[in-house]
Amino acid sequence: MALSRRLTLGLCVLSLLVLPGQMEKCECQGPSGAPGGKSIHPHLYYLSIGHPGLPGAAGYPGRVGRDGVRGLPGPAGATDLDLDPLQESLVKLELAINYDFTRRVDKKYFVSHKRPGSFDDAVQFCTKRGLVLALPKNEEENTALTQVFEGALKNAWLNVDTSKEGKFQVDLKGHSLTFSKWGDGEPKVPNGDKGCTMLTESGAWQVTYDCSFNAYIVCEI
Repeated sequence: MALSRRLTLGLCVLSLLVLPGQMEKCECQGPSGAPGGKSIHPHLYYLSIGHPGLPGAAGYPGRVGRDGVRGLPGPAGATDLDLDPLQESLVKLELAINYDFTRRVDKKYFVSHKRPGSFDDAVQFCTKRGLVLALPKNEEENTALTQVFEGALKNAWLNVDTSKEGKFQVDLKGHSLTFSKWGDGEPKVPNGDKGCTMLTESGAWQVTYDCSFNAYIVCEI
């Protein structure tokens, strides 16, 4: 038995010694080897995880998106009351500088183009400009208003209702007078339905029945 195996191995060795170009099939077979490892598919070899690469360059900005839904209104802010007096003063000053005559007393301005006219002319002139006919509220304002006088004209119309209904106690809008400086014998009760009040050079107030009389037109801001 051992001799037969040796003969077989010898024949296999001889079969390997064939000349070039000749093919011989060795029918001898040695003992089986140990099982090999599992095969790896060629493509899976390149799927091994390596170290993380460096960050790439930033891309181009994207397109602007659509506007979002409008939110609910927020709470109202606090009003800065400290600015109101300053703003009011600037507005009054801007209006006052457009006139030939300007006198300021506290927060009030008396303004005039120093042109005379009737009482109705005076009321219409001031109303068209969003102003009211002058009416002093104290002695200082009354004195300042007399500074409009020059030349022979020494009267200016005042915003006083001297009709029987007004009874010399209110202005043309029905507001009660807080100051007055009637001259001697004034105010005279008008004979008709209407009388008009003028400021004189001395600062005294007097009633005239002739409301077409030419007196200075002075408005207040």
